[in-house]
Amino acid sequence: MTFKRNVLSIAVLLGMVALTGCNSDSSNNNDGNTLEPGLSANTVLKYVDTLIGTKGLGNVNPSPVMPEGMIQPSPDNYDPNGWNGKGSPSEYDPSNKYLSGFTMTHISGAGKGDLNDFAFLPYSDFNTNAPTMNKETETAEVGYYSVELVETGVKAELTATDRVAFQRFTFNKGGDRKVRIDLQHELLEQYGNHSRNIYYKRLNDTTVVGARTSNEWGQWQTVFFVAEFSAPIVEENLYAKLASESQLSPVDATEIGLADYRGYAEHKQMPNEPAPDADRLAKRANDVMTHLNFGAGSDPITVKVAISGTSVEGAINNLEADTNGFDFDAVVAKNRNAWIDVLGEFELEGAKNADKTMFYTSLYRTFVAPFVYQDVDGKYRGMDGKVHQAEAGFTNLSVYSMWDTFRASHPLKTIIDKDRAIDYAHDLLNKFKTGGVLPKWELHSDYTGEMVGYPAVSVIADIMVKHPEAFTQADFELALQAADVSANFDESITESWVPYRDAWNGDKRFTVMTRHGQYAEELGYVPANVKWSAGEENKPAYAEGLKQDKYDELVNESVAYGLENAYYDWTIAQIAKLAGNDEMFVRYMKRSETFKAYFDYNPDYYGKLLGKNNES
Repeated sequence: MTFKRNVLSIAVLLGMVALTGCNSDSSNNNDGNTLEPGLSANTVLKYVDTLIGTKGLGNVNPSPVMPEGMIQPSPDNYDPNGWNGKGSPSEYDPSNKYLSGFTMTHISGAGKGDLNDFAFLPYSDFNTNAPTMNKETETAEVGYYSVELVETGVKAELTATDRVAFQRFTFNKGGDRKVRIDLQHELLEQYGNHSRNIYYKRLNDTTVVGARTSNEWGQWQTVFFVAEFSAPIVEENLYAKLASESQLSPVDATEIGLADYRGYAEHKQMPNEPAPDADRLAKRANDVMTHLNFGAGSDPITVKVAISGTSVEGAINNLEADTNGFDFDAVVAKNRNAWIDVLGEFELEGAKNADKTMFYTSLYRTFVAPFVYQDVDGKYRGMDGKVHQAEAGFTNLSVYSMWDTFRASHPLKTIIDKDRAIDYAHDLLNKFKTGGVLPKWELHSDYTGEMVGYPAVSVIADIMVKHPEAFTQADFELALQAADVSANFDESITESWVPYRDAWNGDKRFTVMTRHGQYAEELGYVPANVKWSAGEENKPAYAEGLKQDKYDELVNESVAYGLENAYYDWTIAQIAKLAGNDEMFVRYMKRSETFKAYFDYNPDYYGKLLGKNNES
């Protein structure tokens, strides 16, 4: 990643990221002191507070992630009253003192969460209940996180490289050094996350591998992992639950589950896939937990964890590419130097310490996602669920929270990180090529169908208009094709997807492409009564239901879609202009005028947006 030095006015840039209004000189940072474990605090990193936003709806976490790092180790909490009183893992919140484990994947800053794969919990003796985090010992900094656990006396430390998480566990109370790995770890109370398939295998006395396929936002979200320990395993207690069983039970084995689970194709015949096999499905597990004992000793246990979106072999390759051995402190230093290289390129003038903290912390968050989501050998999972090989110069990225980011974060990147912004456009177009439609909220190469409209067209148009010299005529034409397809409803595109029919969440294909644009083009606005049929009992008495079929059920939030899609259609017109397609330019400029149906213009009164029937 290459960045150009920017000397920025506090008034301009803080305004861009909506951070004005904080004028105190007070700061939680240690000016002139040292950050653990031993890097001078006299750097720009002293202005990054990784706990800002972790409370409540901020939905961020204190992971010591690398810039655009693929792996994000971070603590997850435990809610003893969750899941109808049974207890449930939950997202990190600084006010929750209970720990469910340190998981390897996270979403940071979105409206809700997902992922949280593979929970590692160090413990001693038989203290496997959720331990209490000693908040007085908690340290959350760029490149480093640590906390001490009250009941077991374990000090847990985290850091990361691009694809490998490092965890160092120091057992201060003595006794056998143990680590529990919960491969299910579902955030049931918060998000309804379910595990479809779990695989686990102990490769040798220092290495275990596994995989998890889950659903929540992503219907078939799949992650593979390998964990290598600094000491040999002297004892293992493995527990598993097959999908056909009701509870965990001890397993006398070193391998459990399907290593090559094929998602929906495992349950229903799909094109170019073998028929589902009953014997294979009988081996499918959806809950696995292992307890690893490393025996007594005074040395810490360090574990390196690598992940992959393609295969166990991909995770192993990512781990073997790491050259740090088990040198935890060296990884912390490299992580921090990487962030200094990124954030140190920005100079802020005219700011007080609190302003600097807000600015650099917000800037830090913009480099957490989207993140690189491909293996060291260039393999990546496409939007079609298949493994692809990246061509030279191409980078597959993930976690495009575009409804949240198309207004500010992505436009900011076109200014401060032009090359990566160009990569975003090429990556989104590649997602169109592999999946058939642009994502509006992409998660680990999965369509979530989350939020309004088709914001990817705005992200693509913004960078193409600002830097047209970086694209070819073929790029403009592909972008126009992708935008045109994604802005309209075509059931045939999603019919063969591996698939989005689901017992828990319904058919998400209908939220990836909706009919809002079709109604806007035909009528000049999006009707609010399309989602109801004429005789439906739960519709308002004054509304005449227009629903013709199941696809109309998702034509909701008519004002939100009507307004946002008008803007997105305008950006498509700009792409059409770059492509030299006058017909498409005229079509989408006309569609972009649908916002007028919602705007109550009155020069004597501040204009307000109304529904078609004058509801505000």
